[in-house]
Amino acid sequence: MLAMLVLSAMPAQAGDCPAVAGWDRPPQVTLEPFKAKPVYRNDRTIAGLGGVGALRRQGLTNVQTQFTLSAEVEIMPVGGQLACYRLKNLRAKWHIASIEVFIAFEHRPGSCPFTATRDHENQHVGVAQTTYDRHLPQIEAALKAAAGRVQPFLATRNDSIVTNGLVRRIQGEMAPALAAFDAELKRGNAVLDTPESYREVASRCSRW
Repeated sequence: MLAMLVLSAMPAQAGDCPAVAGWDRPPQVTLEPFKAKPVYRNDRTIAGLGGVGALRRQGLTNVQTQFTLSAEVEIMPVGGQLACYRLKNLRAKWHIASIEVFIAFEHRPGSCPFTATRDHENQHVGVAQTTYDRHLPQIEAALKAAAGRVQPFLATRNDSIVTNGLVRRIQGEMAPALAAFDAELKRGNAVLDTPESYREVASRCSRW
């Protein structure tokens, strides 16, 4: 989603944008966080959840995150095919869009295996939520830093292409911060998904 504000034309300086009152202000940056509540499902079989041999999955937690950007720019036509562009507002959404917790169909609600599996998967839910909370300030700081690096610039006048390119640039600059979240989430889940952990869960019930 793009938004633009066009100002009246001014004569261009050689190769640079002209001085415009207010254009030295940093862009406004907003970040909308959101954490979806977990949804519990009991409609996949053990075979459908995957795994091999003794480590066949009794449950699975699937976490989907989404990061989106939109920008509002100010535009100053400077003659010919050129215009100056300033990033005015940058809006981002970083969401845990969904958390699906699967408990194998063979384990009926209320049974010991169902409860043991659900408790284990809830640990994965907790890892996702706490990792997200821990990285939220880092994502916000990276977003503000990326926006702050965008200075008014001269470009061939094509508002949608320029603004889309600006959004793609900032999206690329956010990649390391988002990758850091993904990496920590993966490490946290790996700590829970070990043969020892699975054996401990299995020991809670006499029959599976």
